[in-house]
Amino acid sequence: MSNRFHAVVVVAAAVALTGFAVPARTAPAASYSGRNSEWVGRLLTRVPDWDCPSSPSASDARPPKIKADTCVRDAYVAAAVLQAWAAECYSRFDQDERATQAAAAMATELDRADEECSSAPSVGGGGSCDTSGIYRCGERR
Repeated sequence: MSNRFHAVVVVAAAVALTGFAVPARTAPAASYSGRNSEWVGRLLTRVPDWDCPSSPSASDARPPKIKADTCVRDAYVAAAVLQAWAAECYSRFDQDERATQAAAAMATELDRADEECSSAPSVGGGGSCDTSGIYRCGERR
């Protein structure tokens, strides 16, 4: 059962990154309470239209959709949001070890996004990244 849920999370994350369209809905409240929970909750409240599967074997998961085309750091922020979503979903099904691992991966992706803030200008000279409204440079400091 947990392997199937893990597969659903991985497939759903891949779908989110490919831009598959889903109907707009309000994001549910986050309930993950482990390490890095503050940022899991913050990131998930900043992106609409996501939900965890209704059961570990269900295929009705809706990962967050994130536009991430302007800057290199966008990819890291998008990955962090998907890891936050995974942490939340694992937590809802009492898969605490996987939830903690996903939350740690989220923090690592945010660190990588912060590293890009000083070293990589936006593509096209726009000066702002698509994901700046989700996570600003150095926001966790």
